[in-house]
Amino acid sequence: MSKEIPWLSARDINKIEDYDRFHNTKAYLKKKSGKLVYFKDQTDEIMELAEKCGYKKFNKFIEHRKEWHKLIRKIPLSYLEQIGAKLDVIEFTVEVDQEEFEKALELPFYPKYATVRMMPSVYQSIKLPADLTEKEAIEYLKDYSSKEERICWIKLKDIKTIWVYPNGNVNTSYYKPDYEIENDYLTPTLSGRKIGKSFLV
Repeated sequence: MSKEIPWLSARDINKIEDYDRFHNTKAYLKKKSGKLVYFKDQTDEIMELAEKCGYKKFNKFIEHRKEWHKLIRKIPLSYLEQIGAKLDVIEFTVEVDQEEFEKALELPFYPKYATVRMMPSVYQSIKLPADLTEKEAIEYLKDYSSKEERICWIKLKDIKTIWVYPNGNVNTSYYKPDYEIENDYLTPTLSGRKIGKSFLV
């Protein structure tokens, strides 16, 4: 395994901006598949790949393929086999991704904004006072949430979401990079990227 990916090791994560969820696994898939763009004379080749993965619609395959490489959609094992990506190597790259995740969790976080749930699927972004630490921001939101009787949260770039409830409870959802294999698919764990996508402006 080490001979196949000698370039791979956990990066130093010195600031939140350095963190990229599934960074190493995405790099491995890119190394195996090459660029996702293609020229017109390669259409037949890509269509053949699509059919081997169970796709009849070319454009749908192209769309899904991009999402597979971002690890935001379950990936057919048949696709991994076709590009020569090995499951034991993916197991290793995910372990390295998890090391980077743990490093990111240890970094200090000074949230600038929070989100408030106004009603189902309708949210509002609020600016937090300047230079609050994560702990101070939580305390600020506990008071705000209680007064406004609304659920609030702070999201930290594919790392975690801190939920604050009007009753004073605080819960944290973590987005540790991981996966499971079931029913001929490799399914990445959720990133929380869809939380609060509809906003009231």
